[in-house]
Amino acid sequence: MTVGKEKMTNGNSSDRLDRIERILEQTVQIQQQTEQKIASNAKSIESLTDDLQEMRRDRKVLYDLMSDLANNQSRMYQVMEALDERQQQLTNQQNQLTNQQQQLIEILKRLTPPQ
Repeated sequence: MTVGKEKMTNGNSSDRLDRIERILEQTVQIQQQTEQKIASNAKSIESLTDDLQEMRRDRKVLYDLMSDLANNQSRMYQVMEALDERQQQLTNQQNQLTNQQQQLIEILKRLTPPQ
C-alpha cells in the first residue's frame, strides 16, 4: 500500500505543480499585459503633457494678442478723440472765417459806391 500512496502523492503533486505552473504562466501573461498598458498609458500621458504645454503656450500667445488689441483700441480711441477735437477746432475756425468774410463783405459794400 505504500506504493499506492506514493503514486497518489506523486499524482497529486504533479497535478498541483501543473496548476501552479498554469497560475504562474497566467500571472506572467497578466504582468506582460499590465506592462504593455503601462507603456501605452505613459505614451498617452506624454502626449497629453505635450498637448497641455502647447495649449498653455497658445493661450499665452492669445492673451498677449488680446492685450495688444486692447492697447491698440485704447490708442485708436485717443486718436479719434484728438481727431474730434481738431475737427471741432477747424469748425470753429471756419465759422470765424465765415463771420470775418461776412464782415468784410459788409465793409466792402459800404465802401464801394453804388453803380
